[in-house]
Amino acid sequence: MKPALSIVVGVLAAVLVGGVALASPEDQPKLRIPVPKADKQSPVSPSAKISPAEASDYEGLSVEFTLDKTEYRAGDGFAAQCVIRCAWQPRRVFNPFFVDSVERPGRVRVFNQGGKLVAEMLDSGETDSKVDMQSFWVSISRGGFVGAPLRLQPSSDLRPGNYRMQIVLSETIVSGAPSKEVVAASALVPFKVIAGILPIDH
Repeated sequence: MKPALSIVVGVLAAVLVGGVALASPEDQPKLRIPVPKADKQSPVSPSAKISPAEASDYEGLSVEFTLDKTEYRAGDGFAAQCVIRCAWQPRRVFNPFFVDSVERPGRVRVFNQGGKLVAEMLDSGETDSKVDMQSFWVSISRGGFVGAPLRLQPSSDLRPGNYRMQIVLSETIVSGAPSKEVVAASALVPFKVIAGILPIDH
């Protein structure tokens, strides 16, 4: 299976300031994040041996992932919400909005009922040399959070059946450097894809 996926990323959190979601706006500058464009996702390699991860955090930095529904018709898009929380101490996190003009700090993975990886979304972005990298760092206060709504559009290759989806954060979230090492993972979110309604020929 070679699902082609595209994503449009929005920005949402407790407070909206200057186009950026910040958990603690009182000590933040007014930043501007470029509006991401839709992008094509790479197909999952048939040899990929990635299994669902257990929900985990990184020194109190955790991630939550939710879907707007539990059942979708084949070809429907997904509306998801990703929330990154800081429990123990203030932290700076990189690109929590998953903008594609710089390195993205995580991936959304889809597994079938047997636990096989069938789709992976949020490919690494290609960093634009003209982008101010510092503008993608966001400070989260202790007990605070920052969130981003994600709109995911699967291809018809995501056949009817039962699936589970989760988001995993890489070390990029705290380093800003490209990395595939997973440091935190959300719980697995179950959903079902059902056959779409075919038009009636007259």
